[in-house]
Amino acid sequence: MKFIKILVIAVLAVALSACGDHGYEGTYQSEVTSKGFGSMAGMMPKTTLTIGSDYIEQNGKRVEMDEIFVRVNNDRQYLVFKSSTNREEAMEIFDDGSLGQDLGMAKIKFVPVD
Repeated sequence: MKFIKILVIAVLAVALSACGDHGYEGTYQSEVTSKGFGSMAGMMPKTTLTIGSDYIEQNGKRVEMDEIFVRVNNDRQYLVFKSSTNREEAMEIFDDGSLGQDLGMAKIKFVPVD
């Protein structure tokens, strides 16, 4: 009987640890750099992005996500946002804890503020 109790507790502990967060919850401030158009980056307004365990919030608009997780590809880490339509958006995770996307003509980097 004692063995069964220990087994049940161990299974529950493993199951709960699999439900952990992605580790990037928090508030981020944007920094925009442009390629070839120096003045364009200065014209872009700074925005605040809040990432929760299952949502992102920007400019007062909250979007619920089915899943937010970290994916490793070619020695790079990405924070992946998966929506209910199975659409995925990804941001590269940098060593300093910031997140970024290359948008072609500009790069946007989100730096943690808290």
